[in-house]
Amino acid sequence: MNGSLWRSLLLLPLLVAPAASGQEVAGWSLLEASPQHPYRFEDGSFHDPDRGWIVNGDGEVYHTANGGESWVRQATLAGYLRSVSFLSASHGFIGTLDLPNLLYETRDGGLSYQDITDRIEGPTPLGICGLWAVSDDVIYGAGWYASPAHIIKTTDGGRTWTSQAMDDYAGSLIDVYFWDEQRGIAVGGSKGLELDGRAVVLLTEDGGATWSVRHTSSEIGEWSWKISFPTPTTGYVSVEQYSGGFPAKVLKTTDAGLTWTELAIPNSSHLQAIGFLTEDIGWASGRGTTSLTTDGGQTWAQIDLDGDINRFETFGDSLAYAMGHRIYRYASPPSTSIADNGGPSPALTLSEAFPNPTAGALSFSFALADARRVDVGVYDLLGRRVATVATGLQAAGTHEATWDGRDARGRSVGPGVYVVRLVGDGQQVTRRITRVR
Repeated sequence: MNGSLWRSLLLLPLLVAPAASGQEVAGWSLLEASPQHPYRFEDGSFHDPDRGWIVNGDGEVYHTANGGESWVRQATLAGYLRSVSFLSASHGFIGTLDLPNLLYETRDGGLSYQDITDRIEGPTPLGICGLWAVSDDVIYGAGWYASPAHIIKTTDGGRTWTSQAMDDYAGSLIDVYFWDEQRGIAVGGSKGLELDGRAVVLLTEDGGATWSVRHTSSEIGEWSWKISFPTPTTGYVSVEQYSGGFPAKVLKTTDAGLTWTELAIPNSSHLQAIGFLTEDIGWASGRGTTSLTTDGGQTWAQIDLDGDINRFETFGDSLAYAMGHRIYRYASPPSTSIADNGGPSPALTLSEAFPNPTAGALSFSFALADARRVDVGVYDLLGRRVATVATGLQAAGTHEATWDGRDARGRSVGPGVYVVRLVGDGQQVTRRITRVR
């Protein structure tokens, strides 16, 4: 099957209605002012909970500055826009499925875009299906859905890019995710558009210099589509089936991508989007159905939400956006305190941080029933201390604290989920916080 025929099949509109205007479905609400597309919006990138950009195959770029309450069409670019990633409120990139306009850059928040395809050195990809920004300097891209497969990379904020042919590992690549500048995964299929291909997951631990195949699906006629990691060790990958066979499946890892298991989703097929707020709560969508799990993918239930979502964007454990025919927002109550000793002690309490998520400083308070020595620190999800907020003997009562988003060396930390941990006299309480770009 050639690429043009396959794309025509991919773009066939589906007779599946999204959630009705004003309807709330399992925590999801349609953003009433969001634009509409007869097929779907391909991708979205939210710099923070308020400011985001979405793209579609008609070359349109829309922007919101208020959490989706209103939208502005900023640009109409040449090409089928497939992926978008913003490093900051002003600096972002868009990948397409069409040469010669393969990669765009904006440095003014989307007011103008420059075609930077000619900055890519090495073999030229035919499409960029996924983009992932590790930092302001390091960004990876993967593509495309047909052969040949490539990884692109910049280490200088997009001024120069290199391209790596991935024929030895995959026939197609569709999404990419990196924990840091060196370690990441790319997903796709073993044989491009050939119908006997299998879904694959690739892993690199040296910034893409070398790769290993960490998983090949058990059945033919599949490819991996999108990636979601709610924690550094637990992640999920959606699997699309060429034939539309049942049941659908997702791939799950609990050891940071080293090994993967296949989990079935009954009464669903052709998965594309995958998004998890926590290790247990997440959604899978595509080609007509959206399903919810609350137990880490062991069981699933279909929900009456737009079945053609291609990307979920999550913030912490209580906020998410979904890009389908329209744009949807999920909001749930903030998570409660977690104490490693089985529950929060009344002698030691820790408030929710505010604002959370945030790109700047955040504030919280802790209360002690009696005077004691305490340690208040910020940790990443691997348990490494990032910063110390307070330490030493503290009086009984309530204490106000602030973290400015910087590590012990004064450097601003990257986006992600962190933990505030209050420890005192053998007891501890924690709160999750989310840093955004």
